[in-house]
Amino acid sequence: MPIPRIPRAFAPTRAAAAMGRRLPPLVVLRAPRGYGKTSVAASWLASPEMSGVTRSWLTVPEGPVSAADLWTAVHDTWVEDGIALAETVPTTGSLRAVLRRLDRRLVLVIDGLHHVHDTAVDDELVGLVQDHELFHLVVTTRAHRPIERLGPATVDAGVLRVRDLSLDDAETRAFAGRLGLPLTPPEASALRADLIGWPALVRAVVLDSARRPDGSLDIELPPVEHYVGAVLHDADFAPYFRLATALAVPGTFTREDIRRLAGEPARDGLFDDLVEANLVTAVGPGPTYAMAPPIRAAAAHVLEREDPARFRLLHALSAGDGPVIVALEHAAKAGAWPIAIGLVEDHWAELLREHAPRLRDVVARMPDDVVASSARLVLAREHILDVHTAARAEHVLRSGRLTPGGWSGRAPSMTERLSRRSGAASVPRSHLARQPVDEAPVDDEVRGAVPELLVEWSLDQLYAGDVVGAAYGFATAARRAGADGGAYREAATGAAVALALLGHLGDAEGWLRAAAEATGEVRDLELAARPLVEATIATLRLDDAAEVLRVPARSPLAPLVAAARLVVAHGALHRGDPAGGLPEVASLSVTLDPGSAELGLVVRAATSLRCDLHLVAGEYDRCAALLAPIPGLVPNRARHAFYVGAYDEALRLTQRADGDAGLAPCASLELLVIRACAAWRTGDEERALASLSTAVALAADVGVLLPFLSVPRGDLDAIAAGHPAVQRFLDAPRLASASSPYPEPLRASQLSAAERRVLEHLAGPRSLAQVARSLYLSESTVKTHVQRIYRKLGVATRAAAVARARELGLLDDRSGDR
Repeated sequence: MPIPRIPRAFAPTRAAAAMGRRLPPLVVLRAPRGYGKTSVAASWLASPEMSGVTRSWLTVPEGPVSAADLWTAVHDTWVEDGIALAETVPTTGSLRAVLRRLDRRLVLVIDGLHHVHDTAVDDELVGLVQDHELFHLVVTTRAHRPIERLGPATVDAGVLRVRDLSLDDAETRAFAGRLGLPLTPPEASALRADLIGWPALVRAVVLDSARRPDGSLDIELPPVEHYVGAVLHDADFAPYFRLATALAVPGTFTREDIRRLAGEPARDGLFDDLVEANLVTAVGPGPTYAMAPPIRAAAAHVLEREDPARFRLLHALSAGDGPVIVALEHAAKAGAWPIAIGLVEDHWAELLREHAPRLRDVVARMPDDVVASSARLVLAREHILDVHTAARAEHVLRSGRLTPGGWSGRAPSMTERLSRRSGAASVPRSHLARQPVDEAPVDDEVRGAVPELLVEWSLDQLYAGDVVGAAYGFATAARRAGADGGAYREAATGAAVALALLGHLGDAEGWLRAAAEATGEVRDLELAARPLVEATIATLRLDDAAEVLRVPARSPLAPLVAAARLVVAHGALHRGDPAGGLPEVASLSVTLDPGSAELGLVVRAATSLRCDLHLVAGEYDRCAALLAPIPGLVPNRARHAFYVGAYDEALRLTQRADGDAGLAPCASLELLVIRACAAWRTGDEERALASLSTAVALAADVGVLLPFLSVPRGDLDAIAAGHPAVQRFLDAPRLASASSPYPEPLRASQLSAAERRVLEHLAGPRSLAQVARSLYLSESTVKTHVQRIYRKLGVATRAAAVARARELGLLDDRSGDR
């Protein structure tokens, strides 16, 4: 029988290659299908080391094969290979006679010994090897056989199991490369872990995968389900089917769980075989076990398709186990809706905060009547977990519809025209009009609880820094609460807070009036939020802000109060009182619980205030260090770039200054005035005037004036010269009587010629003493120049001075190579 063809790109694992080089008299390869047993044995016979060796291959046919059938098949193979004579009677005796006549080494491969049901042949095979020095035997099997135990006890033997035939990270990477998909080491490691180093699975997945246009890896996992399904249905895997599919249901499990899940006494031998085959691995103390996710998913799909009742039962049994999201997913798959509802009600905040995407999938599978029985589920499906909510919020806010009265048909404002001009993505009308909560068969008690829950959620969004989402959530809660009652007053005040922080001052005042005019009790949220709205509006309009109330540090409303105090402090800073912001920054650790994970709004506001305090004090490096670990805060980054003289960077950061005017006019104004001044200082007068004119029109629309104090007044007057409308706006009493607290932006011309020469050498690796010698100066003179450079560039270290100089165009990338 010919030796099987070795698949393209195949290479044996290191353990298999080492075994092939020494090839002991008996080798047993045992593993499930797909571990390359046949290919490994074929590669041994095809290796140069086998020259001068007689090679013979027998593939045992599928189906029950008796001992007599095996000896006949060996005889027929040897006849075909010219080793035995055709007239010989096929018995073990005749085979021994053939082996006695050998004059050179004979290697026989029996591929598929698991098909031979009579295990007595194993002892006889070992006897043949033991009695004939020139005879070498290689057998492959998917099942446990006595030969695996008898061989090593009797002759020099080697055994390769799953751990020896599995690919490691380096082998996975090399294998994928040979198949035409180069992988990075981390990609190869992740793929090997997901597919447990199973060679056939790796091949199937790699051949179906590719790289996306952006270079990321697009891994296709459907081949896993096909292959794992085939393995589960192998005849030799039949004893393991029930246990393996049961263990695919829970995320993790212990040995004690086996009996409960498998529905029969635990059979440790079977479980240990699954562990040895790497289908189950220890993942935690106890030990706790799990299947690799793709293999677990494939086995679970087989169970769901072939035995749906058992699939649901196993999920119901697992619904009380593990983390809450895992228990919820089990309950949903089992259709155990009372359990699922209880988990949502008891762990609402945790599920939303940590598992929103998985919760969305669970809620999407729930029947409508189940969702309608719980206010939290109604809210989750129709608002919080609705994938269109974020886009709907932006669209409604940009279009001017987020008001107590809704869309009034008035002419669009400047803010709305800017939003439309920016080309913001629109939302299909069907998504804007869709209000399933109002249409669903929800009883009054459930419907009445939705607004208050939505207020709680919107407050969390506000604290997390999603001010647009919070504004939309509060406004939606107010609409659903009706025009009266404490819930409406809370929601309306919350909408006013979010809109004021964004810079929609007129709309914020409208919501504040609507709350005050409504009947119903005044709740704590309204008491804490109203001063924040009033302080924000007064600060942004350059009015005097009232004193903000204080609450206990552990109060859930403490972040609102802290935000209000930071707004007032920011206003004091811009009106020329830098010390006014220091107490608020210093007291944050007292006012807020440092362990809270929902203080995005306050942390960002405090960071913004700290940055501006450093800029006012000329401490540019400290400002940059604060900004480095926090994403966003684009106005602060642009302001920092402007004041260190990096005008090109300031222009880059402000290139979409008017794009979000419909969402956050206050932030857009900050960017517009920076862009105007940066353009002016780079000689682009046309862009400077266009940016300032847009800023003036937007400010006149929303009433926000504070950003005009964040740039040099002289720059604004220079840009507005000859343009009466712009100048009149700047000369209005509130702006005319105020001045910017910021210092003059840094300029490259501030460095002397001697300081520039020293600066060029700072970019290299030389010490100051070496720099002094190369410039024919004393070391003390160089140190004096360095201190002046630091002071003029607003930095404190050599590396920061070099980085700042490159920002300002004083150094190129080759500076310091001398």
